[in-house]
Amino acid sequence: MKAKNYSILRHRILEECIKKQQHQLDDFSNRIKAILTREGLGNEEEYDSTEMSQSSQQADEINAINESLSFAISDMNVLNYLKTLYEVSHSTPEAGAVVVTNRGKFFISVSAGQVNVDGEVFTGLSTHSQLFLAMKGKQAGDEFEFGRNRYAISEIF
Repeated sequence: MKAKNYSILRHRILEECIKKQQHQLDDFSNRIKAILTREGLGNEEEYDSTEMSQSSQQADEINAINESLSFAISDMNVLNYLKTLYEVSHSTPEAGAVVVTNRGKFFISVSAGQVNVDGEVFTGLSTHSQLFLAMKGKQAGDEFEFGRNRYAISEIF
């Protein structure tokens, strides 16, 4: 029964990460639309950078936002993939696992920042991050160092 509770908790953490990521995607899209509207191109689905040649600052801004939007979409794809791992149990830090340490609770997924589920704070941690690489391969009861901090893993689920 305990494993079922863990999978439900992981699913709720994942759903909070997805909500947060969707908010970020919406924010990027709205920022692009606002710039296009300001430039008189608001009715266009996409913009042609040559039409904005006299306004290269806005074109640069849109390109930068588009790049961030692209990364955010990739992260959302990872989160959506993790939905398929709903029932998978974890004993080591890997995508979809929750790692509980003396220095925080981490949801191995994407760098989603912090989410709150049932009054507990979980930090979305990318599998590309240095902290994840330091904990990779460990199990509950193991310790590892990252930076000047010592982490003790109490649970992985």
